[in-house]
Amino acid sequence: MKRSERLHAITEYLRRRRTPVTVADLARHFEVDERTVFRDLAALRDQQVPIVGEPGRGGGLQVHRDYRMPPLDAALYRTCERAFISGRALDLEYTDRNGAATTRVVEPHGLLVATPLWYLLAHDRLRGEPRMFRVDRIRGAVLREAARFEPRDPRRMFLEIEAYGLEVRE
Repeated sequence: MKRSERLHAITEYLRRRRTPVTVADLARHFEVDERTVFRDLAALRDQQVPIVGEPGRGGGLQVHRDYRMPPLDAALYRTCERAFISGRALDLEYTDRNGAATTRVVEPHGLLVATPLWYLLAHDRLRGEPRMFRVDRIRGAVLREAARFEPRDPRRMFLEIEAYGLEVRE
């Protein structure tokens, strides 16, 4: 199981449980070592997944019961949907993890969820490669009426991203 899939699975596993679970239980369930579980839990907390825990006998980890995946902004979703359907590029105003703002021209091919975040899978014309953009970092998206592109299979694009050895994380 890939790390991004495991992070999503851990979140869902913790959400569904009515009782706390230990790190050892998570390690057995996901067939990884406890150190990997601790790294995964840290990554989930960095993504604002509210994991709470109680130490001692009868304690363990849970996701806060009120936790829900953040909604996708409706206007951004509609703009991306129009771009997908019509095969037109988007001008994106994007802020990277270091806070640097850029403007990109991208060819959108899909929206992905890696709990709790949404990602836009797109071909970045500036880089000439597929990229995944965190949707919460997109400050603006405008459809380019005259900029058509030929849709690509999103599964192949995702495989290309994996070939770089990159993981979805922040």
